[in-house]
Order: sequence, then C-alpha cells, then structure tokens
Amino acid sequence: MNRQLHVLLFILTFLIKSGEVHAFKFSNITNGTSNQYGINGTLVCKLDSLGNSIWAKDFAGYIMPSTFSNELYGSAFDGKYLYVIEMQGQLGSGIPPTFYPSIIKMDTLGNVLFIKSTSINSAGGYGFYQIFPSPTNGVWIIDNGSSGITNMGAAFPMDSSGNVGARIGFWHGSVSTSKTLRQFSDLTFVISVDHRQSQGGIDVPFTTLTRFRENGTIIWSFDYEISGGIIGDFLGEQQMIVDSLDNVYIICNLYQGTTNATVGIKVGSNGNVLLAKLWPDLLAYSITDLKFKNNQLIAVYNGEEIQFDTMLNNTCLNTQNFSIDLNNTLIPTTTQHTYNFENFTPLNSTFNFTNPVYQDYCLSASTNSLLSDDFNFSIYPNPASGIINISNSKNASYTLVVSDLQGKIYIEEVSENAKHIDVTKLMTGMYFVTLINASTSITKKIIIN
Repeated sequence: MNRQLHVLLFILTFLIKSGEVHAFKFSNITNGTSNQYGINGTLVCKLDSLGNSIWAKDFAGYIMPSTFSNELYGSAFDGKYLYVIEMQGQLGSGIPPTFYPSIIKMDTLGNVLFIKSTSINSAGGYGFYQIFPSPTNGVWIIDNGSSGITNMGAAFPMDSSGNVGARIGFWHGSVSTSKTLRQFSDLTFVISVDHRQSQGGIDVPFTTLTRFRENGTIIWSFDYEISGGIIGDFLGEQQMIVDSLDNVYIICNLYQGTTNATVGIKVGSNGNVLLAKLWPDLLAYSITDLKFKNNQLIAVYNGEEIQFDTMLNNTCLNTQNFSIDLNNTLIPTTTQHTYNFENFTPLNSTFNFTNPVYQDYCLSASTNSLLSDDFNFSIYPNPASGIINISNSKNASYTLVVSDLQGKIYIEEVSENAKHIDVTKLMTGMYFVTLINASTSITKKIIIN
C-alpha cells in the first residue's frame, strides 16, 4: 500500500473514532419531526441537513437583571413549537443564593413567543436537568432543588400558554436527583431519580423509576437497590431509554469500595426487574448516549458504539449477571413555582454542527489490543505549547506524521527511538500524531495551546 495512503487511512479511522466535535444538544422530538433543533452554549439553533444553521439566536445577555451566570440546559420541540430551559444566578452575601430559571418558547422561524421566569432561593442549590415535550400540550421540565439538608428531585409541566402546573416530587431518600424523563406508548411518563437514603434505618444507595400520568398521578414507583449493598456503595443512573414494548433500560454507575463499573437494568412496563447485567470493565460516566438502532440497544462509550441485544448481551464484553433488590419507599411531595413573563430579544448568530460518526467498540478494542502488544508510544506534555517528546515501546525506527482535523499533514519524517518535536509554529487546536512502523500504525490526539 502507498505509504501516504496508509497514513491517511489511519488518520481517518481515528477521526471517526474521535466522534463529536461540537458540544451540541439536540431537542427531544415527537411526531416524527426531524432532529433539527438544539442548543450550544448560549445559542439556540435550527439546522439544515448538512448541519449549517438556518437560524441561530444568541441568549448571551441576561434575561433577569443583576445576574452573574447564564446557561441553556436543554430544548424540546413538540412538532410545532420549540421550548428552551435557561438558568441564571446571582452573586451576593446573603444566604440562600437566588436562582433565576426561565422557559423560552419559540416558533420554527426563531421568533421568541414568550419567556417566563421566576426566582428561587435554595440554600443547597437549584438546577434544571432536562426538558421533554408533552404529548398533549407544552412540555415537562425536570428540576432539582435542595434545602441544604434534603435534596428533592422533581418534575413540573408548562403548557403552551405558559401556565405552570404543580411540581411533583419523587422523593425516596434524603438526597434525590431527578435525571431522565421518557414516554410510554400510552402517553404516560417514566422518570429515573438517583438517591442516597440516610434515614429510616437503611443506608444503601439506589436508583428509582416512577411511572405517572400527564396530570401528575403516580401509577407505580420502585427503588432498585444493590443486593447486599453497604454504606458507601453507589448505584446512579447515567442513561435511560424506553423501547416500543414499553420496556425500560437504565444504565447505572456502580461504585463499591474502590471499584467503578457499569450496571444495565431492564425493567418491564409494570416496574419489575426483568434482568440486570454487570460490566466490570466499563465506566458508566463515559457513556454519553443511549439509543436504539436496527433493533439493537446502542451505548455511546468514549466516542464509540457498544451494541447490545434486548437481553443486554454483547459478544466482546465481560458480562456478568447482577442482583437487584426491589422496594418501594416513595414519599410524594408537591410544591409550586410562580413564573412571570419577561422581555428579552436574543441576538442573531450562526452555528455549524458536524454529526458524530462512531467506531464499533468491540472492533477497535480488538485492534488496539493487537497494536498495543506490538507497538505503542507516548506523547508528553499534552497539552503542549513548545516542544513535545515522543517515545515508543520498541525503540525502533518509525515514520512520524502530525496532521490536523482535516487531514492536512504538517510534519512527516522518519525517526528512531525518542523524538523531540518543535510545535511552536502550529496554531492552537487539536492535532493527531501518527507513528508507523513496519507492521502497524497508531494515532493519538494532542492539544496545542
């Protein structure tokens, strides 16, 4: 194979493996509407099929006065209107601090139809987590507040006119954090909430699921505990998804003693555990997305796809059965927020987005294992601004290539043993360093600052 083509193929493989370039959150979608809307930083965007912005609105200014922060947390499109959740905060010597959450309603042209804001004093903090379109009218919003002693995860609805319904608390322990909301085929909802119970005689962390109706009526609620768990253990939901048969799949981070692992739990529409699997070699915090594709469950793990069947089996993972205890200690509580109309005009902006393309985890794990046994190298410092040092495991001759995200090659030379490279002439950004010996090639990322 031509050496230049050999280099470019390995660089392309690494680019695919690197995944998403921009931190962009797509809106939740109903009614078969294409995935066109999302947020990035303080931008709200509508994109064309190539990822270029049809319009982008910048909410960098402060909707509420005397604030010190501004962040967009999520968006939901119901097939007609786009809803965005935004949070601001205030500095001051008083306790508790004041938070200013807002819900923004926009049309498909990017016009703001209304902004409704409120102020919340919460000694232990307050924040949005997710927004999800209602099947009938408006949206559901997940939020989390704390008195400083008790954390209570919750959710509340806002209709298309801006009216806010009662905030439903899903409280099982003294510390609870609402995480993910999904919808069943009968238009009811299921919400996952992490907990740490430190009262009532049980001190075992757990995650929970609660199924409820559009009007807030709870159908069932269960907590899923680690069998034989002890104080200091942790079972926290990272991702959740519902399939067409109303089975719920939750991916949890498991912490026991000094060990981190990943647990997958499949739950039926009645809340009962159908099966649970343990993957000791996976870190759940690295799972950033969960979706269905070609009748398979796909977890995005460190920029790669791990494919599971509906029994949570995977051919290349070390998979073990796991035991879950099912209980029910729900203490439902409700509170009310009062949201008022605000005036704010965002600035026009632009945004481009590249859809991520993921490598198969099992394929790359097998390839990397073979490569690492034969030939590997290290780069330091990373990030770098002057000289980078490269050493390889075999102390053998190799070809070194430094390229950018577009595949443009800046350095290409043959070397032996350790190598020192001057990168002061490279612009700030991400680059790829590829080492090629007689049998293999390995590519790694480096940041130039």
